[in-house]
Amino acid sequence: VPLNQVVSATFNEKMNSVTITDESFTLQQGETNVEGAHSYNNVTASLAPSSPLLPFKLYTGRVKTSVKDLMGNSLQEEYVWTFTTIPQITLSSNPEIGGTTLGAGTFNQDSLIMVNATPNSGYSFLNWSENGTIVSTNSAFEHKMAGNTALIANFTLQLVVATSSNPTAGGTTLGAGSYNTGTSVTLEAVPNTGYTFTNWTEGVNIGSSNANYTFDITVNRTMVANFDANTA
Repeated sequence: VPLNQVVSATFNEKMNSVTITDESFTLQQGETNVEGAHSYNNVTASLAPSSPLLPFKLYTGRVKTSVKDLMGNSLQEEYVWTFTTIPQITLSSNPEIGGTTLGAGTFNQDSLIMVNATPNSGYSFLNWSENGTIVSTNSAFEHKMAGNTALIANFTLQLVVATSSNPTAGGTTLGAGSYNTGTSVTLEAVPNTGYTFTNWTEGVNIGSSNANYTFDITVNRTMVANFDANTA
């Protein structure tokens, strides 16, 4: 049943409304009583919970023998019934500023629900996970409802690799751009005619003397490909 369900019990004759109270008409989830407002109309007693019911939980309704009809006759035996509430899917982003999600809500058991993750600027989508287990690497993911579900959309910060040539006429560079954290990046320096590649530098530090320079990116990088003019 939905989480905003008003629980009702219908009798086969008119009852004494005074006898329908929070003691004689109860709703429980486990051992916990559900608070709510009781009402009676014609032959139907109703209990409107004060707050929404919990998702995918078993509830027990009970009408006790203290309920009486207009002639003062008590209910011959307690009437007890149970029902299960509709399951819920919750979505969150990791990190929170990494992106947004769509598709959360309550849905019928075994139904197929499409959830979507959209990365914010500077981030890219990695995967959906549930209880630490990766369930999909697609940002648009069709999930089958099987009880309550808490899905996490995992995003990763995109880092920038900037490259330049020194001197500018010395050659060209390949590999600059945005990358996910931890990605293996390969830069390539291609000397122009009359020049020879010397090394890659970042600030005053030499990164590599190979024209093809590979590294795992963990921070933004600004790399300079240095060329020397041929003297021969």
